[in-house]
Amino acid sequence: MRHKALNNQQLARLGVEALAAVCLLWCAVRIFGLAHGAPVTLALAIAYVVPRLIHDHAAWRSNASMWLMTAVGIGLCALTLSNMAYITVFSGHTLDAPLLTSDSASYYQWALHHYDGSVPEPKITFYGFSVMMLCLWKLFGLNIAWPMTANLLLTLLTFPLTASLACRVLNGRVDAQAATVAATTIAIMASLGYYIAQAALLLKEPLVYIAMMLMAYALSGVVAREKRSRWLDVLAFTIGCFVMAWVRAKYVNFMFIGIAMLAFVEPRRNWRFMASLLVITVVCWYLGMALTAHYTVEQQLGNVVGSEKMAMLYTRDGIFNKIIGDYYHNPLWMKLLKLPLTIGTQWILPFPWPNSDNDIVITPTIFVLRQRFGWYALGGVLLFYYAARSWRTGRAFMLWSWFPALCYAGIAYMTCGTPSRYVLPFEPWVTIIGAYTLITEWRNRRFWTWMALYATTFATALIICYILTH
Repeated sequence: MRHKALNNQQLARLGVEALAAVCLLWCAVRIFGLAHGAPVTLALAIAYVVPRLIHDHAAWRSNASMWLMTAVGIGLCALTLSNMAYITVFSGHTLDAPLLTSDSASYYQWALHHYDGSVPEPKITFYGFSVMMLCLWKLFGLNIAWPMTANLLLTLLTFPLTASLACRVLNGRVDAQAATVAATTIAIMASLGYYIAQAALLLKEPLVYIAMMLMAYALSGVVAREKRSRWLDVLAFTIGCFVMAWVRAKYVNFMFIGIAMLAFVEPRRNWRFMASLLVITVVCWYLGMALTAHYTVEQQLGNVVGSEKMAMLYTRDGIFNKIIGDYYHNPLWMKLLKLPLTIGTQWILPFPWPNSDNDIVITPTIFVLRQRFGWYALGGVLLFYYAARSWRTGRAFMLWSWFPALCYAGIAYMTCGTPSRYVLPFEPWVTIIGAYTLITEWRNRRFWTWMALYATTFATALIICYILTH
């Protein structure tokens, strides 16, 4: 079988990748020594190569998407290595005893307790990420590099998966080729600093990313204009829902809303498929109760109606608390009245500047995490879509696109908008909506007038927030 010769663009990419690999290896060996630096570099290389191969075998691939994937992949490899160095050698620690805080420390200590019993078992709610960490250590030995590079791999996998989902959903809905749709989607995702920075952290977000994208891909089967068997969609939904039940069971609840909304799309043709997804969701919901600790039905109801624990976790000190008041003791109607404020808070946080003692040392990871301008710009595109465009897209795509918006509002309502990390799994979903809007409205003067007005208003709001927080 003859293989096509590499073109100039592909040869140039190989050269860039080879140079990046040499630089990463040199840095890793200088930081960790040869015995640890070489395996760390190999793990980074594997995390980079797997999504690259998926991209290169996709029907929608192009030179633009190739270079975008290359830039994001190499950049996140460097970011992961730098953060690995900061929490180990640069902090006076080691790869098997890193400096961790908050949730990262709890996940690590739970896995370490079950690995060798050297630390007390901490109290955690969702075991999935810690179990993944424990399995990696059982296979390759105790080293912080393995779960961190696994997070890198999972984050990079969401890029080709989201591009494939965009091509599937937007096929026949936009006057553009699949390569353009995919490249636009990947470019938007690459600008979401808070989203991609999770690749370099020891948190469960990347696992949640993959689970959510698998379920989004399955739900798109109702929207996609194609005729094929649904068993792959059912399988993807089952895997995604099971992983979500183990890693962050709260998100399984949102699937009930999505299934209820999409049940109105050609019900005669889709009822068996939607019934299958509903059964899987119910099973995974109960499974989530069984697989997680300290997470009961009563606690879930407390998340919705508010509780003292929610107030303790999500109420912030300072100017925001003065503005929003005693949120968790407000009646329902007042919480709904404050919803634009909590949605706006969730939208704008974290600020693109240091505003706490924890950020005094600006590491590369914190710098990337606070590059929120891509998300802010996408927000303007999404507002235009939901206000002016969504009603003209047809019932199927309209319902599919409104689902993440309702989830976003629901999270803002439950948490008063302060932990914006909880909406990260929905960002690839709305990225597709942003790509759709950009492609369809690119030549619309009204769209660009709106974006100019939005940019001016948002810049003013950021300046006010900066003044109030300093």
